[in-house]
Amino acid sequence: MVVDRTALWFVMGLCSVAGVVVMVQTKLRTTPPQGRFRRVGTFLGAMLDGVGVGLTVALIMLLTAAAVVRVEDLFR
Repeated sequence: MVVDRTALWFVMGLCSVAGVVVMVQTKLRTTPPQGRFRRVGTFLGAMLDGVGVGLTVALIMLLTAAAVVRVEDLFR
């Protein structure tokens, strides 16, 4: 199996950005009003959580694609 590096980096970046956007919106919507420094901490924590979620989704996509390719090779 050959992985196109450019496409892999694109998928990882896209998933990470989408994860950050979703997590920041969710976290800021659900937290009560806070002081300035706590809000910055919440924002940064949500960004890191989003990157983690995005990279996890990208990994699951890559592993699924690898499994599909392996199964296709078995039937050839």
